[in-house]
Amino acid sequence: MRLGVILSAPHFITIHGPGTPIDQKLIATWKGFDLGTALTRSFGRPVRIINDADLQGLDVITGTGVEVVITLGTGLGFSVFENGHLGP
Repeated sequence: MRLGVILSAPHFITIHGPGTPIDQKLIATWKGFDLGTALTRSFGRPVRIINDADLQGLDVITGTGVEVVITLGTGLGFSVFENGHLGP
């Protein structure tokens, strides 16, 4: 997720859940989908979306130098910040 746009959705690309065959149509549907705009239209209110690792990083960084935040949960996530700014 970057700027409200889905870069990949590995948990939503199979029809019958994890461990089942990947559906190429689902990959094409999710990749590049502008979820922020879609939700803003649906709710009629501004919506901001951020990746969970990026959000965690914003809470714990000091804002000095290069900082890397690693998240562990149902998967592995990370974010990189330079002088308090989220990297690409």
